[in-house]
Amino acid sequence: MSNIKQVPISVELLNINQPYYTLKSYKLIEEAGRTCYKSENKNNSIEITESFIKGLIKSGHTSVLEHLTVSARIVCDRGTSHQLVRHRHIAVSQQSTRYVTSEPLEVIKPLSLDDNSLGYARWLKSVNDASENYSRLMEIGAGKDVARSTLPICTKTELVVTTNVREWRHIIRQRSSKHAHENIREVARLLLDEFMEVLPVIFEDLKED
Repeated sequence: MSNIKQVPISVELLNINQPYYTLKSYKLIEEAGRTCYKSENKNNSIEITESFIKGLIKSGHTSVLEHLTVSARIVCDRGTSHQLVRHRHIAVSQQSTRYVTSEPLEVIKPLSLDDNSLGYARWLKSVNDASENYSRLMEIGAGKDVARSTLPICTKTELVVTTNVREWRHIIRQRSSKHAHENIREVARLLLDEFMEVLPVIFEDLKED
């Protein structure tokens, strides 16, 4: 019997309140951008605001996007999290394997593995063995610090990541590359889908890439 639990990769943007969140966010970026050029949106039109932001992004004047920060809860494997935390200018809070017991062991399958393949069968046996070793170490009183050293890199973790939308754009663009690992590409895809729901003007050009 399997003593592991497989969970999916997921992404959730935090503290996003529609419909005013989108409008306030666009207005903040517009104000920052217009400060640079000493220009005005005389009609206070949302259409003009959106057009102005699109123009900033198209011209490469994306530093104004740094005024807007967004937090996201990301559920992924620890291998993927190691790649995420390498990005600069981000604040990260991550689920601890020292204080959180990994029983049952929650894992995230490499998306490149076919469920009917020999590779998947061997992977499943490996993670079940790791889970059993973890449990036995806990049973004999070795402690979480020792037991967690046996956990596989596919162990599920949760992170709250906060950064500005310029850096979110960079993360999504970099991690959507066909050269990136499939699991982090899935994180990037889900992030883009989430941002397209609330800040489409800022992220729509990435959808076209």
